[in-house]
Amino acid sequence: MSAFRSTFSATTPRFFKVIVDETSSIKLKIPPKFVKKYGDYLSKSVRLKLPSGCQWEVEVTESDSEAWFEKGWQEFFKFYSLDSGHFLLFTYQGNSMFEVCIFDRTATETEYPIIIDDSYVEDDNSIEILNDFTPCSKTRDKSPSPSARPSRRKRTLGPTSEAKMKGKEDDFSRKKDGGGSSKALERAKAFKSENPSIMIAMQPHYIHNYTLNIPLRFIMSFTKHGRQFLKLQVGDRFWSACLNLSEIHRTAKINHGWHVFVKENHLSVGDVCIFELMKVNDLVLKVHMFRG
Repeated sequence: MSAFRSTFSATTPRFFKVIVDETSSIKLKIPPKFVKKYGDYLSKSVRLKLPSGCQWEVEVTESDSEAWFEKGWQEFFKFYSLDSGHFLLFTYQGNSMFEVCIFDRTATETEYPIIIDDSYVEDDNSIEILNDFTPCSKTRDKSPSPSARPSRRKRTLGPTSEAKMKGKEDDFSRKKDGGGSSKALERAKAFKSENPSIMIAMQPHYIHNYTLNIPLRFIMSFTKHGRQFLKLQVGDRFWSACLNLSEIHRTAKINHGWHVFVKENHLSVGDVCIFELMKVNDLVLKVHMFRG
């Protein structure tokens, strides 16, 4: 009786890469056989998802039937402290999403650093609230009742307060941001508006993790909804996104649309954005961007 040998193909495509030289810190070549079999399913931008839940957007560069992870890869490489001898397993999940597992020189999976979402903390120096909320003709669709209207507070700065504010601005400008945000900050500080506004320096997790955190105290000054849609305005264009509030966790996040806004407006680490409240009922935040 003759035996026939058959083969089995895994339903989930995978490939691995070993970090062998410094070139891998700049771009990482995707195995040619993988590109040949599955390249048609990949877009020019893919997401790398780690077991920690963090996701990174990396662009795919193609040339002569070869492909590399390039733009965005250097930040990924640096954040996870990759080095010669590290082993990476890529599992393709579809929709241009890869799950990535990292193993060190001991052949043991590494511990993954996580980004702590701390931008809502009162003393976070990457954020500065410019104006308190006071409804005006521009920001309200209908006049709120007197009881719902936040009181206007006139604040004066003595010598000590002025020194503290100056120190906060210095800390803001020194924030690790890839260099260049100090110039962006200087331009942003010249911004003037009567509307409630908040200034945020773009950090790596705002660019790569599809979420922007905003201090809860700023958001709750004009809305109490746990989840609502909003529009981000640049010039005459609008982008839809979702605002999620959690009083328990003391967080306010813009997501579900934030990554599209980041990509289409070419935001980078070191840029400074001012979010200006334009409408309350149909929530609109106008975004003024100052490039780093």
